[in-house]
Amino acid sequence: MNLFLRVCHVLEGVDAVWSRGSVPALLRRKVLAKIRYKTESVFRSQYGRDLARWWKK
Repeated sequence: MNLFLRVCHVLEGVDAVWSRGSVPALLRRKVLAKIRYKTESVFRSQYGRDLARWWKK
């Protein structure tokens, strides 16, 4: 669970840095969606569907 929160924190930080930089918003969204999908599938397999549902909120 601690790792899960850390991943969320890292994603927020990456997004904040990118939005200040010159990375296009579409590319940023695409990459973040891909990372989010991968982490979500990992957590769904490890912790069950309820945590994945919470993650989608």
